[in-house]
Amino acid sequence: MAQYIFSRTEKKYAVPPHLYEEIKARVLEFMDADPTYPIYTLCNVYFDTDSYELARRSIEKPVFKEKLRVRSYGTPTPDSKVYVEVKKKYKGVVYKRRAGMTYTEAQAFLLHGIKPKDTQIIRELDYTRRFYDLKPKVYLAYDREAFSGKNNPDLRLTFDNHIRFRLEDIALSKGTQGTELLPDGTRIMEIKAVGSFPPEILRLLADFKLTPFSFSKYGTIYKQYILSPQSTPVKEYSHV
Repeated sequence: MAQYIFSRTEKKYAVPPHLYEEIKARVLEFMDADPTYPIYTLCNVYFDTDSYELARRSIEKPVFKEKLRVRSYGTPTPDSKVYVEVKKKYKGVVYKRRAGMTYTEAQAFLLHGIKPKDTQIIRELDYTRRFYDLKPKVYLAYDREAFSGKNNPDLRLTFDNHIRFRLEDIALSKGTQGTELLPDGTRIMEIKAVGSFPPEILRLLADFKLTPFSFSKYGTIYKQYILSPQSTPVKEYSHV
């Protein structure tokens, strides 16, 4: 069972449709498509309290916040590998604790507290689950293009498109269809680095006048569709 611990700086930028191709071409001058997963659909189920305590904290911009989710690459089968993860953010630095396991093991762990293995990370994940009494609240998926630095493997850049969600059928096994969160074609570009951004990234941001903004996919869903439900219909999206 794979286990991971890492920290890094992450910043997000909104990329309008008319700039996407030009920005991507520039990115390819100093980055390559990810060798393992260049294009994929990332699927998540976010866990929260009955009062959505973690979502509310996410949109309040606190010094510290955390969330627990399970994620897969595409729709999993019972034996597919998925990742249970606690993501914490403190003063702009992101820390992740996650463990890989089968989808069946993840369901037993997250819904019934049956640990797939007794390790330090599993105990930490289980503590977070029990401390908040977490339950599955939102399904969230998006199509991602991933890049890594040609000379700096710690530099990562992604474009997320067709961000979509469900408030019913909240399970990874139920498919990737959902309501689009950003219906105008805007992509979310995220840059991840250990330490400060390199000069080529800074020039890219300056040339296209891109400024970072605070955007939580889960927090936005809570604010727009759970706390104050929208009355305007939004396009449904089904990945084929």
